[in-house]
Amino acid sequence: MGYGYSTARELANKVLLGMGMSPMLNDTDFSVLSATDNYQRQSIVFLEQIQKRFALNCNSSRFMQRKFTFTTNAIDTQYEPDPTNQLFPIEGFKPNSFFNVTASGANNQRLHVATWSQWRQAYPRPDEMARGFPNWLIPVPEDGTDTVKVVLFPYPAGVYTIEGQGRIEAPDLTSGAQQLLFPKHYEHLLFTYLKMFLEQSINEGRQADWEAMAAQIFQEVMRDALGAEEEVEQIDIGIQLWRRHSDDSRRDYNPATDTVPPFSP
Repeated sequence: MGYGYSTARELANKVLLGMGMSPMLNDTDFSVLSATDNYQRQSIVFLEQIQKRFALNCNSSRFMQRKFTFTTNAIDTQYEPDPTNQLFPIEGFKPNSFFNVTASGANNQRLHVATWSQWRQAYPRPDEMARGFPNWLIPVPEDGTDTVKVVLFPYPAGVYTIEGQGRIEAPDLTSGAQQLLFPKHYEHLLFTYLKMFLEQSINEGRQADWEAMAAQIFQEVMRDALGAEEEVEQIDIGIQLWRRHSDDSRRDYNPATDTVPPFSP
């Protein structure tokens, strides 16, 4: 399914015009307070918060998912799977979506996903391992830098192209040219809530007429955007990374000498 998207200024102006207010004339008005009046500034703030709210509530919908790729090297151990050419930050990875798609690669295959704790429990000293062909992907816990990172394991020994899928994150609105998260045939949800919040702010007493409609629209959008039942796949990522035990000793996997075992729960 293909989607078309409006910009933030286009939607905000639709609401402003519908309420008999002055529209914003330039995309830069979003970041220049002196160029906007009070209602225009409110529409910017409300639209940003509405979009962030529904981005969380609609995180399993089809239009919130994005495909992305990133490449590895023989030096780094962590990677940011959020290329600079993406419109929005990527988070909430889909566990079964990661593949090595390196051109002419002899080992192209799906990468298994494990949690950080599972990986560190199985391999307490991964820094001592030799580099090899990556078979696992491990999301790195949040470190306060507001950057999504992953570890590929074994640490890559060369350049590989990794393709995956994740959920987009609602950004701050700093320009009217920014694309909305919601496709055009779903953006009436944002329109309805933005109009409702502006009317509540103006306190004209008409917002009650919109609240029931807004709640109904949200349910309709969610029901349609989840897709057909056969598209919804249940995923269990409770994986245990493989490790060897010999009596009470433990030895990490060595890609130079060991054979990677099959994926097992």
